Amino acid sequence: MPYQHWPELIINLKQIVTGERIGKYVVTAAELAKVYRHPLIVCVNNAEIHEAVDSLARKDPALFDYFHVFGQSIDPVAPGASWTGSTTPRALANLGAHGTLINHYEDRIYGHNPGKRQKETGEVNNKPEDFRFLRDAILAGLDAGLNLVICADGPETASEIAKMLTSQEFRDQVYKDFGQKLLDKLTVKSYIELERLFGRFPEGLSKGSFKQGDFKEIFFGLLEKEDCRMAYEQFKVPFTKYQTLLKESISNILGDKLKEHFYHVVINHVYKTIAIAVEWDEFIGKGISIVQQKPEIIKQTGAAVKRINPALPVYCGAGVETVQDIIIAIRDCGAVGSLAASAFATPFREKLWQESINWQESISWQEAVERYLKEISEYNNIQRPLEEKEVYDKIFLIGEDCYGLKVRVSEQDSQKLMKLLMRPAYYQARIRAKVRSGNYQDLVPSSIPRLIDEPVKELYMYGKGTGVFSFMRKVLEITGRGRRSREIA
Repeated sequence: MPYQHWPELIINLKQIVTGERIGKYVVTAAELAKVYRHPLIVCVNNAEIHEAVDSLARKDPALFDYFHVFGQSIDPVAPGASWTGSTTPRALANLGAHGTLINHYEDRIYGHNPGKRQKETGEVNNKPEDFRFLRDAILAGLDAGLNLVICADGPETASEIAKMLTSQEFRDQVYKDFGQKLLDKLTVKSYIELERLFGRFPEGLSKGSFKQGDFKEIFFGLLEKEDCRMAYEQFKVPFTKYQTLLKESISNILGDKLKEHFYHVVINHVYKTIAIAVEWDEFIGKGISIVQQKPEIIKQTGAAVKRINPALPVYCGAGVETVQDIIIAIRDCGAVGSLAASAFATPFREKLWQESINWQESISWQEAVERYLKEISEYNNIQRPLEEKEVYDKIFLIGEDCYGLKVRVSEQDSQKLMKLLMRPAYYQARIRAKVRSGNYQDLVPSSIPRLIDEPVKELYMYGKGTGVFSFMRKVLEITGRGRRSREIA
């Protein structure tokens, strides 16, 4: 399940939402995502992936179109290995996970700063063997078919990860694993087919098996006729021969004949399943937003990764609390979205065991998720298209019954706009305009001086209904461009 477009929010539930609450959380969040037709990724405790997936499947399988369940960590361990307590990527895939976090601060494998566990033990995690361990975990996750969000503790670590993902050695290994996976599937399928055709009878292979046309061409075309008459106890010999021939054929086809066509298709597909998330350790769990306090870290990371591999999307994480933070990270810092936890997982914004709670300022996680989905949908469907328009002084139709306008307004026009907004017909219409911070807020008379505080100010506004359209016509008349207002772009 590679993403053509990674969602703007990845919610890490950590251990905040667990147990019997996990089913309610994922179903409620998924239903909200479906209502707003906007995807969400939620990372749950690895042991509760099945419960999350099963709850969604029982409620409505269509919810998976908008909601994806991720794990929180994996180890580079293959099934059958002697590693007690490890989490294999294939185990997560079998539980139904679409992907997983990896190298998060609280379970860091590699980084230039110690992770939470290393800080407690006084260890470091910047050794070459740590980086190899991370590389092996990434390869194992990809081999299991998982999407990966790889966390990095800054631009330097993110660059190292991007270089590793882009290296020829890594690409060759990914392609080799693809060939091995294809071989494994064909081998298992062929073994099942052999068992079905020949049965478990010691008297050997029956002539009736030759009536199976497709299988005969594949299997008996590669073996000697005498081999096919062996008894069942010697079944292993022809199967081994078949397996060897199949392996040689796959290797020959993928390695020589089709590599020129398959190689880049496979690699490009893999890059669609990987994202990098830059964190700032000091802000995690502290309510201090990396977007507000360290935007340069996001910009530097995005620029560094883009120079190495433009196909890799970059998220930011640590203290992200509001939808505005996420939008700023996307619009101004070059991120595709944010990795967040407490703001969208905690039952209320303040701990329930405190003696007093400010219920006016506290919101539930349901309200936080719905507010995000509503505002990010508005940003993607209305605000971003409006800002991308290069034409001024024309009213644009953006979506159903929604109008947008970009106009240059002088200080002399501000008083007229304030009087215009005070008319009941326009004052009650919900018109939103872009303020200096880059966010949008309701346009009211008192906001005009803040919006127009320069000799000539670009004013972006939008809203729904005929009242909004009429207001925009009046704005164009005030700015002396009324004749153009009759045209809708």
